[in-house]
Amino acid sequence: MAYNPLKLAFKSLQRNRLVAGINLLGLALGFAVCTLIFLMVLHERDFDRFHSRFERIYRLNTTSRYEGAAESTGPYSSYPMGPFLASTFEKEIENYTRLSPIDQNFVLTYKGQANTIRQVFAVDSSFFQVFDFPLLVGNPRTAFDDEHNVVLSKQKAEEIFGHTDVLGKVLTKTYANPFKQNQDTVEQFKVSGVLAEIPSQSHLQFDMLFHAKRLPFWAVWNPDIANNWHAQAVITYVLTRSEKVDLAAVKRAIPERLKKRMDQSSSIALQLQPLRDVHLRSGNLQDGEATNHAKFDEAYLLMFGAIGLFILFIACINYSNLSTIIAGRRGREIAVRKTIGASQQSIVFQFLNESVLMTALALSLSVGFIFALRPFLQQIEYPLAALKYLWTPGFGLAIVGAVFMLGIASGAYPAFVVSRFLPVKIFRGSKGLEMRRSKLIPALVVLQFTVAIVLVVCTLVSSRQLNFVLKSDMGYATDQIMVADLGMSNIFKSQVVKSEIEKLPGVVSVALSDQTLGYGLTQNGIQYLGNSGKQEHLAIPRVAVDQNFMDFYHMKLVAGKGISPEGPAKGNEYLINETLAKKLGWTAQEAIGKQMRYAEMTDMGQVVGVVKDFHFSSLHRNIEPLCMRASNWTTSISVKVSTKDLSSNLAAITKAWQKVIPDKPFDYEFMDDRFATIYAAESRLNRLTQLGSSLAIFIACLGLFGLATYAVERRTKEIGIRKVMGASISSITALLSREFIRLVIVATLIAGPIAWYLSEQWLQNFSYRITPQWWMFLIAGLGAAALAFLTISIQSVKAALSDPVKSLRND
Repeated sequence: MAYNPLKLAFKSLQRNRLVAGINLLGLALGFAVCTLIFLMVLHERDFDRFHSRFERIYRLNTTSRYEGAAESTGPYSSYPMGPFLASTFEKEIENYTRLSPIDQNFVLTYKGQANTIRQVFAVDSSFFQVFDFPLLVGNPRTAFDDEHNVVLSKQKAEEIFGHTDVLGKVLTKTYANPFKQNQDTVEQFKVSGVLAEIPSQSHLQFDMLFHAKRLPFWAVWNPDIANNWHAQAVITYVLTRSEKVDLAAVKRAIPERLKKRMDQSSSIALQLQPLRDVHLRSGNLQDGEATNHAKFDEAYLLMFGAIGLFILFIACINYSNLSTIIAGRRGREIAVRKTIGASQQSIVFQFLNESVLMTALALSLSVGFIFALRPFLQQIEYPLAALKYLWTPGFGLAIVGAVFMLGIASGAYPAFVVSRFLPVKIFRGSKGLEMRRSKLIPALVVLQFTVAIVLVVCTLVSSRQLNFVLKSDMGYATDQIMVADLGMSNIFKSQVVKSEIEKLPGVVSVALSDQTLGYGLTQNGIQYLGNSGKQEHLAIPRVAVDQNFMDFYHMKLVAGKGISPEGPAKGNEYLINETLAKKLGWTAQEAIGKQMRYAEMTDMGQVVGVVKDFHFSSLHRNIEPLCMRASNWTTSISVKVSTKDLSSNLAAITKAWQKVIPDKPFDYEFMDDRFATIYAAESRLNRLTQLGSSLAIFIACLGLFGLATYAVERRTKEIGIRKVMGASISSITALLSREFIRLVIVATLIAGPIAWYLSEQWLQNFSYRITPQWWMFLIAGLGAAALAFLTISIQSVKAALSDPVKSLRND
């Protein structure tokens, strides 16, 4: 008898294969999507939690409030800030460590073999006392006793040497020393340690660590950078003495304490960001891959979670609706069971048992769906590492709990309705529960289509906005343009490599700058002679460019002229954009001839031209004031290449590059790909909303198909009579479809305001954005109605085509 409820459940599923199949498919799809999203949430949430002291580690972020500049917050701070905090707040802060991104993509040689090092940090010796990055070989306390010692990642050690037992091995770097023009420098480094595998869920990813005394190459502009309180050059982390430290009190005390040590301390503000928040809660920070690997926005994670729950919700509604309908057909079964002594509780238990069994089967099927979808998941950039949580005990218990909860929640309504059937009424001919008598079923149909239509509208809005930002006129050319970073160590070789690449037949044109467009430009000071006749200071984005830069990117002049061929060598010609001219109180024509210089320079130059505003950052931000200075001190090269025989052209450019710059690989990026990277989070959201809305509509229509099937079955006699009386197939189809289409129309009216509100909230993330259009809501509503009609028509037409004699005889 112990197995009797299970046997009864299986027999019931076999007798109602159509409902069982629809419910099983809908629930399995809902489970699969919801599980994948839940796994991703766990994966993203657990970033950096492998550090044993992660609750006590904080990153120091700096908000810049310099006069005339837009306020901005980033993960960098000055070199003196770490020691200042540790000495000032000894009772609260146990230790600190600083990381300086030294270089990317440079070459080290071992026995004549070149090896590319992707990311390098210079770190304090306290690095291993704050973070849990264990060493496979070497001593973390002595790893940086010598300033020429380096620590390698496990992957890089195996790549270079073939194994990790490499203590004392010597690596060589040859580069153009920025401190000694036209003179190569050969430097040797000794391996003092090898790190264990760096977890993928670390916001810090690197191939090698240098000693902290090694300054970034751009320190050529600021040799005393280690003592400069305003130069934000390092990432600082502090380790508090306990998890209960009153950080609010520390934050309140910082400004007054800092005022005693730092001139113009009011121009910055410091925040201590918990390590656990760095990955998901840095959306407002101007940080990149080096400082925040695989950065994600918690808001998008919540959106993904909502989409997953919506889809599961729709699947559960389907189950409840179809189970309620089919329960009415089991009236005689229930009547017989009650007659022979079955209690209401036992009948409720039987139906809930069937519901839990269905959810368990759906869960099993969903796991198969998940692994079958792995190739597709890779295409939409789903973190496959998240699948590891499937096999954790905690997740297993959560799934078992979810099966019971969803099984009971989905099956509760039909179970309690059926258990109240009276045997006398059933035996007198009542067919049980008629669909039209249940007000809950239409309400649930409206609810699930409302959710589905909201997702469709959000998908249309996100697709249009993504298309808008990717195809918007940025104010400069981007087609067929590739950009590459020479590295600060090759700052004196930029003209040479430009000359070599320009000679190639597949190259259309070449330009130089010290930064590339798209991600935003560094904000620094300029001095200018104001209308009052006094020199004034302004902190704004600025970029050094050569004489080709403006024409190369097809920028438009509003007034004046471009940079002259002699301008970069002299370094005294400036281009500004319209926004900067307006900010300084000049018209475009008035700006020509005005005196200006970089803040760290001594001699004034002149504004030679005003350029029409263009988007040098993403469309998330408004156009800011911009200063472009003519200079030969450039580290970035832009190449417009012919797409005819592209592979040969790229090979020729690579060869010319390696001839001049042997210490850095030709690691290029096309501008189109760069913009795709900038909007990667939005693209990911769009793909998931597309998938989510498609599944939501499919599952909703799947349920509608089942409801239509039983609606047609219930009205078989009526259909037969109407056909005998001369009704056409179209009129019968319209009759059967009317009730359901009405529900979809109501869902569309409810979904409209909700979708508009959600779309407006998301679009506020963009300074340049589309406006949701009425046709998006119309398409979503009509599309849902059309699919619903098509779904219902399959059964309606089938019923209309049936022989009325048979239906009347059978009834």
